[in-house]
Amino acid sequence: MTTQTTTAPARTLAIWRDRGLMARIAKYTTGSVVATISAEVTFLIVFGAGVGASISTVAAFLAGAIPNYVLNRRWAWQRTGRAHRREVARYIAVILLSLLITMAFTKVGARIAHNLFAHRGAQTLFVGGVYLFASGVVFVLKFVLFNRFVFIDHGAPAEEPAPAS
Repeated sequence: MTTQTTTAPARTLAIWRDRGLMARIAKYTTGSVVATISAEVTFLIVFGAGVGASISTVAAFLAGAIPNYVLNRRWAWQRTGRAHRREVARYIAVILLSLLITMAFTKVGARIAHNLFAHRGAQTLFVGGVYLFASGVVFVLKFVLFNRFVFIDHGAPAEEPAPAS
């Protein structure tokens, strides 16, 4: 009996050849750009008005989370109908994790900006850039968690493990 082993480069190549996955990544990216623009504009407005980095980050996340969920669920992952409670709970968990990571970045960025710049406009642009950078950091993490943890088929039977050889 022969066993088939797949090397890491071969698995990577297979992933890139998966047209369904590539289409999902493209749609996720597009939806994320829409959500990021909504969030970034909100962050710049709220932080620029003198609100602290943490509250500004929460406001921005709320502005981006709604279009992000709708676009990802319906378009990238082709989910229709009512959302399953577990799906919504898992989405919220991923978003909260992303929020905490982004909040940590912007809080540190705000401290640095306060030390570097006296003018609030310069501070706003700097921390807005930090917010955008943090969004990029969580971009890949969110895709993996959405694909493997959130937007899964709750009605499908669990995959059976491959037989041992």
